[in-house]
Amino acid sequence: MGRGRAATGVITREIESFTVLTAVSKPVGRPLFLTGKFFGVIASMAVAYYVLAFVFMMTVRHGALETVADKYDMPTIVFGLTALAISLITAGFGNFVYGWHFSSTLLGCFVPLVTIAFHAALCFDRTWNPQQWWFKDFGDMQIVYAVMMTFCAVMILTAVAVALATRLSQTMTLVFCAAVFLIGLMSDYYFGLRAHDGVIYQVLYHAIPNFQFFWVGDALTQGMTVPAAQVWRVAAYAAAYSLGVLALGVTLFQTREVG
Repeated sequence: MGRGRAATGVITREIESFTVLTAVSKPVGRPLFLTGKFFGVIASMAVAYYVLAFVFMMTVRHGALETVADKYDMPTIVFGLTALAISLITAGFGNFVYGWHFSSTLLGCFVPLVTIAFHAALCFDRTWNPQQWWFKDFGDMQIVYAVMMTFCAVMILTAVAVALATRLSQTMTLVFCAAVFLIGLMSDYYFGLRAHDGVIYQVLYHAIPNFQFFWVGDALTQGMTVPAAQVWRVAAYAAAYSLGVLALGVTLFQTREVG
């Protein structure tokens, strides 16, 4: 929901407050304006997703303690909390002494530190014995592939949100984005299985993004291997679909009254 708000608000607020006129009245075309907004939102989401991905993988590395005899993964805890503590102290000190923006400073410090903490933790097992780094915990790259494919789905939803925001309010854009997401999750069942029943099902099946392509959690829990080629195919599908939706958004924005 937070990602949807960021994608919709960045366009809707500027249209409703008429600040978009400042940009489009200059030698900045509407296609460039909308495309720039899209890539700006994607960049900010990529940074947030990058941090969350490392936090998620550190959680996977630690695992769940099923019995009281299970030991805590101390390298993960120590390096992770150290990175967070240094970031909080730096952001707090910078904000108090120099007036730095707290959240921006916190993120700027935490991004490199959590990266270092994650890789440092992988150099040790749960009891601080040296191990063979990535090849021990994430050598098959399956978790990494799953995270990358999920971000591709986020990219499509961002494009849909930006395109809809050129015509709808922020609330309605969020509603339609949620509908697209839910229908996309059920696309195989409602449209794919009925594709032979008529052209309308075939059109809907190909027009609505199929978010099952981006979710490989079931495959991983069943011990199936996700090849790298599939990741690239899904990424290409997401890029092509996002560009198509963005082109539609540019078309809608071209005739939108902003003044």
